[in-house]
Amino acid sequence: MSDSAVQLFDVEFATNQFSGNKDILLQILQKFSEQYQGSVQSIKAEYHQDKIENVRRHVHTLKGVSGNLGMQALYTACKQWEQHRLEPSCEQQLDEFLATLAKTLTVISDFQSHNSKEQTASTETGQNDQVTKELVALLQRNEFLSHKKMQSYLPSLALSADTQVKLLQAIDDLDYPSAIEILS
Repeated sequence: MSDSAVQLFDVEFATNQFSGNKDILLQILQKFSEQYQGSVQSIKAEYHQDKIENVRRHVHTLKGVSGNLGMQALYTACKQWEQHRLEPSCEQQLDEFLATLAKTLTVISDFQSHNSKEQTASTETGQNDQVTKELVALLQRNEFLSHKKMQSYLPSLALSADTQVKLLQAIDDLDYPSAIEILS
């Protein structure tokens, strides 16, 4: 069965395996990537050294892990190799399995990269929102904000340079309602 017929990585299935917790999924995928990154070369080397029992264990373990993590094409490739490992075409099956493993590792890496960028952006947005709320609370209490204190807040605010100048001017003029409006 080709990769196009079977999905390399079913994100929805994998996420559901962890009750929707994408953070845990990302941690597990990181461990998977670390553990199996060099497997393509090591499995091929063991096969050519006639260490078929080692290869069988690797493939069998990968079959279980990949099935549980929604790596359907890899799971299918593992099953197919196990079924054909004693036939003359075993090396062809092994090559197909190893190609699927390599593609799966690439897809997992891309998924991790994409989601770590999303998490970073989400974390930064949350931090920006927190700093904005804190600053608005200070302004609502009419607390004096020194230029030095404002300089510590500015990098955490998602404001253009022009808007930052307007905000600083409003605070310097003690026009806190305008400053609050700029932050809103």
